[in-house]
Amino acid sequence: MATAYLRQHEPRRRQYRSPRRLDRSPVRGKVAPVTVVHTAESVMDAVGDDTGAENVARFMVGRTDPGSYHDLVDSDSRVQLVYYGDEAYQDGTGSNPWSLSISFACRTTDWSKMSQGRRRAFLHQGALAFKAQQDWRRSKGYPLVALRRISKAESDRGVSGFVYHGDRDPGRRTDPGTSSRAAFPLAEFFAEIVRVEAGRAPAPEITPVKVGTRELRQTSPTMKGTDVLAVQRWAGVAEDGSYGPATVAGVRRVQETVGVPVTGVVDAVTWQHYGRWVKWRADKAAADSAPKPAPAPAPRPPVTAKPALPRLGAFTADRGLSRARNSSTYHAGVEKWQRALAAQGLYRIGSDEPGRFGDDTEAATKTLQRQRGLVPDGVVGPATWPHGEKWS
Repeated sequence: MATAYLRQHEPRRRQYRSPRRLDRSPVRGKVAPVTVVHTAESVMDAVGDDTGAENVARFMVGRTDPGSYHDLVDSDSRVQLVYYGDEAYQDGTGSNPWSLSISFACRTTDWSKMSQGRRRAFLHQGALAFKAQQDWRRSKGYPLVALRRISKAESDRGVSGFVYHGDRDPGRRTDPGTSSRAAFPLAEFFAEIVRVEAGRAPAPEITPVKVGTRELRQTSPTMKGTDVLAVQRWAGVAEDGSYGPATVAGVRRVQETVGVPVTGVVDAVTWQHYGRWVKWRADKAAADSAPKPAPAPAPRPPVTAKPALPRLGAFTADRGLSRARNSSTYHAGVEKWQRALAAQGLYRIGSDEPGRFGDDTEAATKTLQRQRGLVPDGVVGPATWPHGEKWS
């Protein structure tokens, strides 16, 4: 058996308990047939190879508060953090001594946003983790987990099944997706488990192709590969790994935005701009995960004239700018608006990708609208746009 990650890399704070306290199990002296399902609530790695599980594992080595899982998975790998015979610190409501756990290295809100192929890949890795746990249970003579969802009360009685972390700790948790708006795809997960348990091969995977090593264009037969997937994420189009008309249109929009010849062909120059986008995402992820120092008391600002805001120009966006319409692709008007919000102290440049109307841009827009007595709908229309150049 492979060495558990947190045994190979001793954490700053002990993140497991050995041996288990099976005297607390609802199934006397045995690990109960209960699997607690989590999401790590980590930023999903959507660029290149998926290193989400590995990144969360490294984070757990350095954390100083309790928190771990038995298995941690992303779309292409599985990391066993804790031996199945040990307790993981994965639940604060009492199941640690007698349950096993699986966590997906993403957020609950990612399930509805990721492509079907990526979701299937996450669930396949989770199914492989579950099979390893079931095999371990068989080797120990412990009862097996049934493919059904159970409640906290049922799990506490040792009823066989899967319980959501959010169901065990509803006051603080919602993972892996307890709400209808961010629901965990449990039926798909069970179907993938059945497939893995039966020994059937997973669906054909997209051919791995290193990003930037070939020119992408529309051809017959269609060009396919993981490099196409990477470009599709950049262009904000459906991720199917095939370089078809929708991808060409998305690439043309990106090329027009970054100021290179609009050909729909991903050539060497276009790949360079892709690399800059990847670097921006990596820098932002590093900044978001870095420890934030405690803010120093703000000095009293001197009384000075208010600086002039950048000129926005005339409002030209059809139907306004909003997160619903402008979050997936670049828009020059959104970048101008972000700079105007930043100049008024309502927004930090880089919180959202420049030119894309993300959650932070929407929140700052609503704040400005409330300050100006406008309807706080987060949409930048003809009534809101001029306030980017006005002080209250």
